[in-house]
Amino acid sequence: MNNMTTIAQPKQPVLKAWEASSGSLPRLLIKGYTREEVRREYRARYNLHDTRVVDVKEITDGNANPKS
Repeated sequence: MNNMTTIAQPKQPVLKAWEASSGSLPRLLIKGYTREEVRREYRARYNLHDTRVVDVKEITDGNANPKS
């Protein structure tokens, strides 16, 4: 009789690549775990106010290598 119990492991966050932009400012590739983390990083790099809208898009293999 095998009494193996499995202990639920906490899910590890995954570092992802994101493209962030705001208005006429340059787009940046930023690595982060969440959209909000990437927004904060972008605002910090350009010294933007917290109310400034930052568009964030996750970069995936499908986004990076579109097939025509």
